[in-house]
Parts: sequence; C-alpha cells; structure tokens
Amino acid sequence: SWGKPRDWDSLHRRMLVSRACLLTSLSLAHVRGLNRLLFDAHELSGRTVRIPGEDRRAQHVNTILKRSPGDTLRVGLLDGAPTDSALLSAIEPDGSLIIELPAALDVCAPPPVPRVD
Repeated sequence: SWGKPRDWDSLHRRMLVSRACLLTSLSLAHVRGLNRLLFDAHELSGRTVRIPGEDRRAQHVNTILKRSPGDTLRVGLLDGAPTDSALLSAIEPDGSLIIELPAALDVCAPPPVPRVD
C-alpha cells in the first residue's frame, strides 16, 4: 500500500522502489536505440541496401525483431547519417532483406560532428 508512511524506514523503502521503477523505465526507453542495423557503403546500391539471408543482421530482423515487408527499420551507414525511417521493402525466400532508404537521407554527407563539452 502506498498510503502514509509510519516511519522513516518505510518512507526510505518507498523512495527506493519509486527510484528503481523510474530507472527501469528509463533503461527500457534506451533499449529502443539498440536495434539499428549498420551497413557499409559497398552494400549500398542507389538508395537500396541488400543484406544476405545468412548475415546475422538479416537473421536478427527475421527472428528477433520479426519485421515484415512494409515495416520501417532503424538503419545507419557506417561513418554516415542514421535514419529511423528506412523501409523494409522485401524479404526474399532465402531470408535476404531489401531495404529502401528515405530520400531525405543524404548517403554522401559526412556524419554530424559530436559536441565536445
């Protein structure tokens, strides 16, 4: 019960539980950023990326993320800009992924320079 605490120990325990819940929700919000497929420039053909079915990235998308054609993916070009709106346009019978990059993504632009404090 989250009623009025009777003593300082009880209040302290409730504060710790509240803090743990907040930290857990912040940690889970960060997990979303972990699933970004990275690809190299040699995998790029125009605005299309083909990832072979035997590649671990394709296997992860197919088995763990369980994405299907028409879904968006978070991808990024190594040493380039990331995007959250790449389109998974097809999954071939061998499990290969065909990913279309958005027109707004400049695949030739250098990545933004990180801010240094």
